[in-house]
Parts: sequence; C-alpha cells; structure tokens
Amino acid sequence: MNKVLLLTVSLLFMQLPCSLHSQSIDKMMVRYSILKDESASAKREVYLTSYTDLYVDDYMVYKKKKHPVTYIDSYAWYGDNNLRSIRLPKYVDVIGVEAFRECSSLRKCIFPDELRIVGQWSFASTKLDSACFGEKLEWIDKYAFYRSGIRYVHIPKTIYPVQISDCAFRHTCSLLIFKIDLPYPPIISDNVFADANMFAKLIVPYGSKKEYERSSGWNRFKIIEECDSIIKR
Repeated sequence: MNKVLLLTVSLLFMQLPCSLHSQSIDKMMVRYSILKDESASAKREVYLTSYTDLYVDDYMVYKKKKHPVTYIDSYAWYGDNNLRSIRLPKYVDVIGVEAFRECSSLRKCIFPDELRIVGQWSFASTKLDSACFGEKLEWIDKYAFYRSGIRYVHIPKTIYPVQISDCAFRHTCSLLIFKIDLPYPPIISDNVFADANMFAKLIVPYGSKKEYERSSGWNRFKIIEECDSIIKR
C-alpha cells in the first residue's frame, strides 16, 4: 500500500510545476531555469499540454527574487503543433537552436527589442507570417527561417553590423517584402535566399539601391525599391 501511495505522489509531482515555475495557473506551460548570470531561460513544460497562444513571462520569480528571462532554450518548443502564437519576454536576447522548428501551426511571434541572436533552424518549417526585429539584432543564423511561411521581414537600422548566415531564408516561397534600413548591405552569400521568392520587394534606404544591386546575394531580388520612411514596430 505504501509503495502504491508513493508512486501516485511521485506521478502527481511530475505533472505539477516545480518550485522554479511561475505560480499562476495560466503560466504553468513554461519551465524556467536560473542561469549562471542570475538571468533565466524558458522552454515548454513537457509534462503538460501546451497552449495555442502563449505569453511567456518577462521574469521568473524564485524565493522572492526576480530573474529576467533572457534565453529561449534550444529545442524549447520543437515540434509543438498546438502553438499558434507566442509573445517572447522583453529581455530575451538569444533564441536557441531549433527552438520553434516544426511548430507547424505557429503563425505569430512577437520579437523583443533586446533580441540579438536568432539561432539556427529556430523557425524552420513554421507558418510564421512576419519577423520584425529591433535595433540590437546582430545575427540571424543559418536556416533560421528555412521553409517558413514568412511574408514580411523588417530589419531596422541596427547598433551593430548584422550577420545573416547561409540559407537563413532559404525556401521562403511566400516572401513578399523584405525591408532593411541599413544603408550599406550586410555581406551575405548567394544561398541566403536560395529558392526564395525573388520577385518579393526588397525595400532599402533612400540612396542605397545601387549598393544593394551590386551586392552579392541582395542582387538576386528582381525588385529593389528605395524608401526613407521607418516602419513603426
């Protein structure tokens, strides 16, 4: 009898959020972990069915101390077909490898202004509709948006040079507008936009059209237009 009771208690414990979880029932879908720098990371709670529309907390509170969530774990929501939209914490600066890969229903992600790095394969094979980044963006790693449903991308004028790795937007057949507010085109390889819709509009700052027309990778776009307006995020 004692063995049965112990097993039941153990199973119940596995299904409940541990002490590092946010205490609200509405926030039970996320497992938070404290990192070495006292910030926190987030990923899906594997023991519970995920929400379709998810809001991830800006902070993880543990022993009355706030830990800002700065990192989305690698494989955090990999293959979660229930997930349709997610609001990332405002302090997140890194999205890990394959974090949302093959989330086949994911259409919307709100990217925080602090985001610096979009990990490789992180949004591959999703239905993500758009990606609007902040001025702290530094790196979109390889295959980040491979075979995604991305239609609109906006890269603003950034603090640091932006690196876009091989095949980051490969097979983005639904691409309609790629707006980039950098007067000098980032150096990219020819395969960044391999098999993408090259009849999409590439919108660049006023006076920069010739620079992009001469630049490898960017010159694959059939339509390059100048625009001096800044799109509000």
